[in-house]
Amino acid sequence: MATPAEEAKVIADFETENDIRLVRRNDDHVTIAIVEGHATSGTHSLKVSSKEGNDYGGFDLAGAALQGWDKYKYLVFDLTSDSDVKMTFHLEAQDAKTVSTYVTRASIKEGLPVLGKGKVTVAVAVANLARNDGSDMIDLSTLKRFRCILETQSIKEPYVTYLDNVRLTTVAPAK
Repeated sequence: MATPAEEAKVIADFETENDIRLVRRNDDHVTIAIVEGHATSGTHSLKVSSKEGNDYGGFDLAGAALQGWDKYKYLVFDLTSDSDVKMTFHLEAQDAKTVSTYVTRASIKEGLPVLGKGKVTVAVAVANLARNDGSDMIDLSTLKRFRCILETQSIKEPYVTYLDNVRLTTVAPAK
């Protein structure tokens, strides 16, 4: 039986300034900052602000955050918002074989929660991510990018969400 340490690996909980290196804004109109509050693990979270007037906003996991995924089955993270705006999003995974075309990456659009006021826990089965063209699977040992793309086309004011407790697990999280 696996130990708790083998079952889960915390990627980032934003309790230290070093954790900001594990996340990048995915567009020029997005800002990120570690802030106190809105935390689901510890006392800090990552504030992700997307300006209005753009189709997409959000964040990418980067650097050391992309290492060791091949030992786990699920990526789990928490998003919190104070906004009443309903926000949809999708996820994308890219590995060493991914080129700049849509068909060579994996897009996750089904089964994701809609963001609104409050907290949602996002759980993605990463062990079986197929490329959009179905040709093969994303190789988690060569993962080079994982994106959370907020679909901000219809917002009329800046949209803020808070990211926290980004982790990999070997067991499905409780619903």
